[in-house]
Amino acid sequence: MTDSYTRVNLQGPAPEYQLTVITVCRNALADLKPTVESVLRQKAKGTISIEHAVVDGASTDGTPEWLAEQLAAGNIERYVSEPDRGIYDAMNKGINLARGQVLAFLNAGDTYTDEDLAPCVLPICRGETQSVAASVYKTNSPCGLGRKPNYEKIFLGTTCCHQAYFASASAYRELGGYDANGYRCCADADVMCRIYRKWGAPVIHDCFVANFEDNGLSANCAEDFRNEYLELLWRNWDAVEQRYSKDGDFKVLIEAILVNYCFQFRNWQSQHGKRIPDELRELQTMCRGLARQAHSLYAKCALRWLARYYLPVLIDGRECPPLLFRLARFWAHACYVPDTNKYKKLFWVPIRPLSSHPLLRKFFPSANK
Repeated sequence: MTDSYTRVNLQGPAPEYQLTVITVCRNALADLKPTVESVLRQKAKGTISIEHAVVDGASTDGTPEWLAEQLAAGNIERYVSEPDRGIYDAMNKGINLARGQVLAFLNAGDTYTDEDLAPCVLPICRGETQSVAASVYKTNSPCGLGRKPNYEKIFLGTTCCHQAYFASASAYRELGGYDANGYRCCADADVMCRIYRKWGAPVIHDCFVANFEDNGLSANCAEDFRNEYLELLWRNWDAVEQRYSKDGDFKVLIEAILVNYCFQFRNWQSQHGKRIPDELRELQTMCRGLARQAHSLYAKCALRWLARYYLPVLIDGRECPPLLFRLARFWAHACYVPDTNKYKKLFWVPIRPLSSHPLLRKFFPSANK
């Protein structure tokens, strides 16, 4: 096996189907069976033509033999079983296999609901859009809570669960598929950002089309996700900065998230070595600029403090003193206020003279005199 990740062929197979569902798996036969069954139920609707392609990572639990049986029975259209270098490498193999106009990824253990997939697929087939985003149910959450696409957070995280994201095969191929070399956890968020930047926002389909258990990669490598979201932010900072200057709601969000991410740069720095000082200087300049026009008092103070005290320590390559790190964490929590915090509205008041700030009036009444 070569050292390089699978490259996506720019010219894929000629389209024979409207949708290709790609399933990647390894030693997950029990989970794979309900996934294949759910795709079969979608095929039975007859509203769109569906191909199911399975990419197996050389399983030893009987998966290859079972897939051969399913292929012979006509339940799946294509499969491969061979070693790979991780989930995104396998997903790129699936893109190369696909013969559909539209691609969707439904991994072993995920299933489609009874909702018809045609509204998610046909707009792409007709050339009206390059992508469609829908909602999912989290089957292991209380009361089966769902997750809807959130493009307010574009460039700052995963905007749509990949089980409910549909995009044209030509878009995936033109962009080179998933960046399996650059990301371990967030290549799906990255590809959604790249499609957004080149072709615009997806059509939002307001239905729950898939079920998934939130106990996979995203639940088991939270630290990697935080670090890779920083990478995502850097790669798209030009677009973030442009949107910041125009969108008031996004301005509030980016201030909070940037402060929240800043104190994690200590860990990111250790992973990226010498490349980080120049980027930290850019971040320092960025924080100074945002502090001058920040939406709230807490964001203004936090961004200014990070630029003046915390980031210079990291730029010099010195170990961050525990006190500085605790203060950075304090600013992160102060600016990124959860909905459950009873002081949320007070934290987020717009900039005004310090003497009139509600928190100052509440705790230091004499300051108004």
